Amino acid sequence: MQKYFCVAVILSVFLFASSIKDEAQKYLKDPEINKILKDIQNKSQKAKIFKNINKQTEKVPYIFYFYSSSMGIAPLKNFIELAYPLKKRFKNLKFYIVFRGFPKKEFFIKIRKKIYQEKYKNLVTFKFHPIMFRYFDLDRVPAYVFAKCPEDFRFNKCDKEHSYLARGDFSLYYFFNILYENNKKEFKKYLDFINGLQEKK
Repeated sequence: MQKYFCVAVILSVFLFASSIKDEAQKYLKDPEINKILKDIQNKSQKAKIFKNINKQTEKVPYIFYFYSSSMGIAPLKNFIELAYPLKKRFKNLKFYIVFRGFPKKEFFIKIRKKIYQEKYKNLVTFKFHPIMFRYFDLDRVPAYVFAKCPEDFRFNKCDKEHSYLARGDFSLYYFFNILYENNKKEFKKYLDFINGLQEKK
């Protein structure tokens, strides 16, 4: 009985992942969505779902911003505006906007019209990844996660045990304050840089 139960669980997980992958491929085949994503996200990570292409073991820092189109675009605009100088200063820092499902096309059209600038090209990657929501037990957004993952992203290879999760509607700047309070040695350089930006305003 237990053997059949295990087989059933494995099969259901496989079918779930397959259905998500099929849905994602169909979604990304929409020519307008595909063009917008190519324009505004990191070229090296084109929102491919569960494609295991990483062969590297070195891990780099990632900021995951768990988001929903129901939040509108203002919080995303604020996120991107701070992500830009951080990326210029810390080249290996990666920014992912993570959705549970697939936003309507109109959401990305708004992003392109109201947020996108040429300087933001290749800055962020949009990820459609319900398994990440499940892993971090997120039933609402927004939320932030800092984790170290392979250069060519694979969630199952991220160092999730030493990741940092913060739930709540606050800015990326505040998230770095939270990170600093938890690990001053690792996050001092980021917070010092951001505070320097604030002083220049």
